[in-house]
Amino acid sequence: MSSGGDFWFATMSANDPHEASTAGRVIDHENGTYSVYFYAAWSGTAEINVTLVHPSKAVEFMNDTLWDIGPKVFWSATYKNFTILSHLKNKANKFYTSCWITRSNDTNIKTLCEFPSPNGLGNYTFVCRPPKDRRCRPLDIIAIDRPNTDAATAKSASGYEDYFQSVKPNSTSTQMIPSCFVRFVRHDRRMVTFETSKDYYKELNLSVRLRFHPQTITGTRIPNKLFIYFADILDSIQTHECAYLIIELSPWAHFQQWTRDSLTQRYIKLREAVSRLRLRCPNVPIIVKGPHFREHRAAFTRWGWSDYMYYQFGVLMEQIFQGSGIWFLNVWDMNLSFRPEHLCTCLI
Repeated sequence: MSSGGDFWFATMSANDPHEASTAGRVIDHENGTYSVYFYAAWSGTAEINVTLVHPSKAVEFMNDTLWDIGPKVFWSATYKNFTILSHLKNKANKFYTSCWITRSNDTNIKTLCEFPSPNGLGNYTFVCRPPKDRRCRPLDIIAIDRPNTDAATAKSASGYEDYFQSVKPNSTSTQMIPSCFVRFVRHDRRMVTFETSKDYYKELNLSVRLRFHPQTITGTRIPNKLFIYFADILDSIQTHECAYLIIELSPWAHFQQWTRDSLTQRYIKLREAVSRLRLRCPNVPIIVKGPHFREHRAAFTRWGWSDYMYYQFGVLMEQIFQGSGIWFLNVWDMNLSFRPEHLCTCLI
């Protein structure tokens, strides 16, 4: 370990982590040594916990190779008004087809059914294999194709599995430290939130409307009509609604297997939609909530759903939305401090 590049978690907590806890800032000196800095926000005893999440070889592979390999995620979908007796897949007589994201200029698109959304996907498009009669129809039900997705993800890391095996146990130490307080401000508006934050606002005086993005990674079969791209939802907001809205965007979960370029395109199109909304609603609060860690332990999930990649999503989001007039809510350190996979309401 002579050149650095490892990915670390560092936290400091009181005897009861829910009483007081904070995440450390890890400085890579690029020579195999690291420094960790903590904000000492309370007095008394504190436990320092440092974990090697990914060694440098895994980080380099994910950043320079794995992120650009695609497609790594597939969906299973049915077409509206189409059944075929010779291809029964369930009691509803539905024919299930395979779908994925690809570039709009992919020459193979001519043989597929295409469901473009330039406003949501940029120069990428959603495609599916056609039914037996070769007639493309609107999609009806959609869910993640887990076997094909897992196989593609495993194939993309073939030969590099050993890079993800050596996650070291936590090392801890105890220190004495001095205190602070945090004040939260509440707005009595209607919250429009996208993704995973609905439960966080139960204690606030808000009417919350949750919308999930298309191409979600879930085994639950969901009507395709329920999925609308975030950019299209923002474009549908009328001027008279501006005074009553707080908008939160959280466009990172369920994008683990997307390529760097396809995810970048989606963020760029979302930023463009934010800019259009700003022309109609210059004062509406818009929050972009960053990712949080997931603490996957199995080797397969560490490369397929890597915490390092989630962290990079946050870096990419900050870069693309910089200067757009949004508030970027970085919850990574807060979530890491308390160690739940999803941010608990005890922090709100």
